[in-house]
Amino acid sequence: MKIKVLLLALLACLMISGATFASEVLVSMNDNLLVDNDWVVVESGVAYGLLSEFTTRLGHELLWYEDSKLAVVKVGEDYISFQVATDLVIVNNQDHRIENETVLIEGRTYVPLEALKTYFGVDVVYDEKLGHVSLKHEAITLKAKEIKKVVFTEDDVYLLAKIVEIEARGGT
Repeated sequence: MKIKVLLLALLACLMISGATFASEVLVSMNDNLLVDNDWVVVESGVAYGLLSEFTTRLGHELLWYEDSKLAVVKVGEDYISFQVATDLVIVNNQDHRIENETVLIEGRTYVPLEALKTYFGVDVVYDEKLGHVSLKHEAITLKAKEIKKVVFTEDDVYLLAKIVEIEARGGT
């Protein structure tokens, strides 16, 4: 719990200090802030995960069928298919519906984060207020170059200490 509070406080400091990022959301994988925020995008208030990034890292085979705009993921003996521009997911020839549609952005297939959780076991927490997505999966590892190093000034650390002190007292 303390790690989560510290991470959120650090992210708040970054936002206060005027740091900018290429994407509209900050993305953490297994408690590490990512350099490349293409893993997750937000469109019309819905957070989506880049299907190819997750399937590759989880060791699954991904097939793309251009004519039908269908992304098929082979997970062991199972097949999970995502139809672009629909909320349809087909698992071993059984139709399922998800809350939001699968989308194609700049030629890349993105699925709603709920689908990553449901079909691939990725733990997802999306904090819309902070603009932060926290993802966790024990099988996904990161290289050092994929992790954003966060450098804080003395003023940032002082501000963080004040925030923690106020929160500890139950203030706002």
